[in-house]
Amino acid sequence: AEQKTTADHVRNSVSQAVELALSAYESPLRLASARLARTPRDAQAILDGLLEGKTPYLAVYLIRPDGLLLLSGASPNRSFRPPLGQTNLDGYPELRRAHEQNRFVWSDRFLSIVTGDVVLAVAAPAGKHILVAEIASENIRGVAHESMAQTPAPLLIVDGRGEWVSSNSP
Repeated sequence: AEQKTTADHVRNSVSQAVELALSAYESPLRLASARLARTPRDAQAILDGLLEGKTPYLAVYLIRPDGLLLLSGASPNRSFRPPLGQTNLDGYPELRRAHEQNRFVWSDRFLSIVTGDVVLAVAAPAGKHILVAEIASENIRGVAHESMAQTPAPLLIVDGRGEWVSSNSP
């Protein structure tokens, strides 16, 4: 019983630490999604602003509920911009879930058709559309690894499909 209590405590501590760290990725998106809902005409400037300076995002874009790409932020680090109105992200239902459930939703790891990188994405409702920010898998693994660093027991973090995200053992 004591081992179970200790294991539950460790799991809860790590979970809270990871959630707190991931909320740092969500904070700028909360402001942006509220601005997009209020002033959709400023959408391109809002998206571009999310990619300025030292940003954790590889790409940010706005999609319709049916998955069609409306706008993409212009990253100074990337020359590729996906074709608007022709790029369909309908194959990523977790992104659409943000709009359906009116809340932030994190994806599993996937190969981005926008950046060509293996990423995780966080999606947020933004008025009639969905704001999506892609984050490098390595960044998420780093956050998870730091959260587990002080845990003596071996831990493994997997995504919703059961794929490895991070662990505290070599």
